[in-house]
Amino acid sequence: MTSLHTLSPCCRVNSIQYGNRRRQCVRCRQTWRPHPRRHGRRRKRVHAIRVLQYLRGTCRSTIATARQQRRSLETVRADRRRSRDVFLRTPWLKQPDRGALLCIADALVQRIAGRWYTVYCILIRSIDADIAIIAPPLLRLGHEDRDGWLAAIGQLPPQTRLRIIALVSDGHHALRGIALERHWYIQRCHFHLKLSLGNYLSASPLNRQRIRSLLVYQAVDRIITNRDMTIVTRSLRHLTEQCRSIRARGTRKVLRGFLKYWKYYRTYLDHPTFHLPTTSNAAESLVQSIRDVQYRARGFRTPQAYERWVHAICLQKKTIRCRGFDQPN
Repeated sequence: MTSLHTLSPCCRVNSIQYGNRRRQCVRCRQTWRPHPRRHGRRRKRVHAIRVLQYLRGTCRSTIATARQQRRSLETVRADRRRSRDVFLRTPWLKQPDRGALLCIADALVQRIAGRWYTVYCILIRSIDADIAIIAPPLLRLGHEDRDGWLAAIGQLPPQTRLRIIALVSDGHHALRGIALERHWYIQRCHFHLKLSLGNYLSASPLNRQRIRSLLVYQAVDRIITNRDMTIVTRSLRHLTEQCRSIRARGTRKVLRGFLKYWKYYRTYLDHPTFHLPTTSNAAESLVQSIRDVQYRARGFRTPQAYERWVHAICLQKKTIRCRGFDQPN
């Protein structure tokens, strides 16, 4: 049978109530308090507003805050970490409960404590909406690879994974392979394509190969934006001839990759009902937000701290605007 009264800690016999807050042993008459009061000053309550102001950039710098409050830098940082831990208890937004979904993916590689780590960022958007929901990011040791993306996608709810029909990314080979295995439509980012071309082809008036660069840019634009397949076929033939006459290895590598996967840049034209974005700039915006906080924090010492701050940034943003190609501005 369970005892209704607690035995005395001294003689292990029955106890009686002694006043309003104390108990007394019936044998040795020693008294004690079942719920002793904590000694020292009371700890201040921790609110999430401090870390939100820090993430939004609406508060003063750490040095200015320490001077204003007449506290040390380490004390201010500790208060901010406690506020971050309280904010991390916030639940994540739920994914759309019905309809087909799009996946916008991007990765951020960072060196911490002498080792490389990768943050895998995934956004989920309904085909009929213009707001993408940020999924919980994943931090893994090493560079961007297939295992990391499989683990990041595996974190999504099963119902969400089954409803994904298209992937928007920068064209990483691991993401391309996963999308083909799951029969997802692939939309490659136009911005990354033009950025890769800009590393080798310059349209500056000072460039001796300016005319060739302009011809290549015009052919690429016609291929990825024109709906007339006759013009697209003619531009592909012209771009193939240009690729054969170019001697620079970097330029030939970019053009050959584009000529091999040029159909992935036109998925938004072939399937207009999906309202696919032509770039992965929504995910790039999230990555840039992480970089901004990392710059203001002067980096992070441990991967555990880095992971917590990345989760806090994603929780604070919650959603990112991601418009499709044919949606009005």
